[in-house]
Amino acid sequence: MPNNEVWAIVQVYAPTENYKDEEMVEFYDTLQTALVNYNNLIVMGDFNAQIGKVQTGEERVFGHFSYGKRSKHGIKLVEFAMEHDLRFVNSIFKRKPHQKWTWNSPGDKYFNEIDYIITNKSYYIISLDIIQNLNFNTDHRMIRCKLNLDCKIKKVRKRLMASTNRNLKNVLTVTNDNGKNLEETFLSAVTEMSDVQTQYNKLVKQIQNAAKVTGNMKPEKPLQTSKHTYQLLTKRKAMYKLKRTRKIKEEITRISKEINKSIYADKKLHRKKIYEQFIEKSGAIRKANKVLRTKTVWATNINNRKGKPLIKRPDMGSNQLL
Repeated sequence: MPNNEVWAIVQVYAPTENYKDEEMVEFYDTLQTALVNYNNLIVMGDFNAQIGKVQTGEERVFGHFSYGKRSKHGIKLVEFAMEHDLRFVNSIFKRKPHQKWTWNSPGDKYFNEIDYIITNKSYYIISLDIIQNLNFNTDHRMIRCKLNLDCKIKKVRKRLMASTNRNLKNVLTVTNDNGKNLEETFLSAVTEMSDVQTQYNKLVKQIQNAAKVTGNMKPEKPLQTSKHTYQLLTKRKAMYKLKRTRKIKEEITRISKEINKSIYADKKLHRKKIYEQFIEKSGAIRKANKVLRTKTVWATNINNRKGKPLIKRPDMGSNQLL
């Protein structure tokens, strides 16, 4: 991370559930005002809320190790985290349930996780610890995380973008025919009078349903054979259904020869178009050869100790492989 980056570390104490809802709203409004001018955020403290297990659509703010039930204030905390793209560090690192709680009630009746560290740069967090034997008179256990600001994330992002681009190649383009219907469906999910989480869950479900529908709409494959070849194939297919007399067999043989000649001409024309396309685009034909390659490699190359590929059978059986 560049040295001139500024981090905002905010310590909070949220109202308990005994307070009125107006005071909880005021707390989150104040917290939002404190975060608005910073790009690197860490918010930590006693939120008096239980976030529980991750629910559908909340994966971007949770790790893989959340647990428990969600309280009333936990719903508000998760909504706040999703609105500001903050992630719960407590849920990123695996710990046993008895090592996750941060507060115990008087009489040791309840053991809950209500203290959290949340951040919008979770990839800098390398560990999280819960201090169990802190020499201090409190019913809370201290949580502590370590940051590595020197970690390199550019290569990870590059690989992520490459993977995303590969996946986007298989995404179908929404046409004008169904685009309007999809727009109305998505807007209806976010304009109804309900809380943010309910709207988000409904929108995710609508997008998943739309993906299933468009996924079944397979695009038409480009016709690589000419119209003449297609007509010959159709004619031969019809003749296969007839009684195989001598005359019919001779005609099938003649048509098959014409089909072979026509397919050869179609392939030659196709190769010409591909070469012209790549030469016009980049001036190189290596990628064109890769596109036109139809050979299947059934076995990997065998190399000797120096990494040189072995082609001759006697070499493969000798001690050059050792």
